[in-house]
Amino acid sequence: MSATQKLEKATLLFKDGKIIEVGTAVTVPKNATIIDGTGKTIYPSFIDIFSEFGIDKPQPKTGGRGRSNEYDIEAEGYYWNEHVKPQYNAYENLKYDTKSAGSLREIGFGTVVSHHNDGVVAGTGLLWTLNDTDSNAKRILKYKSFPTPKLR
Repeated sequence: MSATQKLEKATLLFKDGKIIEVGTAVTVPKNATIIDGTGKTIYPSFIDIFSEFGIDKPQPKTGGRGRSNEYDIEAEGYYWNEHVKPQYNAYENLKYDTKSAGSLREIGFGTVVSHHNDGVVAGTGLLWTLNDTDSNAKRILKYKSFPTPKLR
């Protein structure tokens, strides 16, 4: 196989979580689990583990100077420091961007871990695929990835 080679109606054989054979004449073992991928495309890709892809950005307050809060946080129960946001969940603030997804795929990425890149403790991110044809319900592989502390 090469990076530019395309196989139609091929078989991808896994063993112990690793690809052991790819081709159009692969012998499938009798005890193998078969997943029908008819109409699907499989391609190798990188995972971007620190991305802001699809995350709505916070809007800073306008006007004013000094050391006041940058964002309006008036909800009860929030931490006194507006840059500590453990309550933030990326999956609640998503917008899939087909154009940006295409740009990422062009350079070899197929999956991203999206984070809210704002704050010292910025809540949770999520793992999702760059799939233009499905909804977020199918794109999202893990709704809550690890917390995203920032070192500045």
